[in-house]
Amino acid sequence: MKSTFQIERTFPGDDNFHQFEGLIHQLYDAESIRHQQPASTASEHLNTCFIVKHESNARARAALYLNPNLTYLDKKCACIGSYESPDDPEISSYLIEHIKAEAKELGAEYLIGPMEGSTWNSYRYSEHNEHPNFFAEPFHHIYYNEHFVHNGFEKIASYSSNLDNGMESSEIDIVQLENHYIEKGVHLRKIDLNNYEEELINICNFSLEAFKRNFLFTPIVPEKFAEKYLPLQALLNPDFIWIAEDLSGEIAGLVFCLDNLNDTKSKTLIVKTLARAADSNFKGLGNLLLAKVVLLAKQRGYRSIIHAFMIQQNTSNVLSEKYAGKPYKSYALYGTNL
Repeated sequence: MKSTFQIERTFPGDDNFHQFEGLIHQLYDAESIRHQQPASTASEHLNTCFIVKHESNARARAALYLNPNLTYLDKKCACIGSYESPDDPEISSYLIEHIKAEAKELGAEYLIGPMEGSTWNSYRYSEHNEHPNFFAEPFHHIYYNEHFVHNGFEKIASYSSNLDNGMESSEIDIVQLENHYIEKGVHLRKIDLNNYEEELINICNFSLEAFKRNFLFTPIVPEKFAEKYLPLQALLNPDFIWIAEDLSGEIAGLVFCLDNLNDTKSKTLIVKTLARAADSNFKGLGNLLLAKVVLLAKQRGYRSIIHAFMIQQNTSNVLSEKYAGKPYKSYALYGTNL
């Protein structure tokens, strides 16, 4: 039986790209938080965008990315991202199978999704929407998980966001820890928002080193990294972004937090990044940085802290548990052989 659907290609800047973007308004209620979020389609590594049409009407969409540095199980990977579709198995299968065929034809051996080209951009699906979205947490239809699984994908990684309502932190312990690292030559300081772009470049260089062993890591150009974070400048409080530097002035550790602007009933802080240099001798430095933030947040009247997007069993997950963070949201990343 001949399909009644057609695939139309597009790319940012093309005359028909507005149809790709406009599907958001078609697939989500007018009051959905999805409309408050920025466009997810990234320019880096973007190969092609696809629109599924039925009788000239756009019904679903997805983007195909080819990141030459991305591998999984020693296989060359492509990514499917910017996926939006009604809960219609015929439409979703038509689109996903087309993406798989395109990726294979371009030489990919494995397809990962959802991922906008790399882990520096949006990736993962929420597995439930039982709790309100926090600030900068992507929102999508939960049935997208089923679409991927029903079309041959399997879960390749699990993530969680932890909620800490206890916010236990000892000022005495913090002072002792801080003195310990000061004796080792560590200098602790807040981020300098007056030199924010330069700070971002330095944070990127640190992140490239700190995260190089992370799952699905690929490098990013510091200027591109800075572009992603520059829009946040006016929303940041330097009291909750701490940098630890070694004797040479290089970053050895970082905690990067921002307010949960979606929470209008109480004060909640989001721990977005907590890391120390992968080859650092300063074991436990992350504990100190997190403890300082937890104590200050409690003193400032914050009621809870969210430890965001932690892959299961990684170092930041262990650190979070020490401060009573309990999983309250879960996410999945999927993959399939081609």
